[in-house]
Amino acid sequence: MEKTMEKKEKADINPPVYGDFDQVSQNVVSLLKWLQPKSY
Repeated sequence: MEKTMEKKEKADINPPVYGDFDQVSQNVVSLLKWLQPKSY
């Protein structure tokens, strides 16, 4: 029940926003890995 509610809430929000956020997150992680390769 709770899972379906969560999916509905996310669906109500613009899906592209989530896609852009995922893209930015990946870019940030890549940048951190590039800046601090020894940490990973």
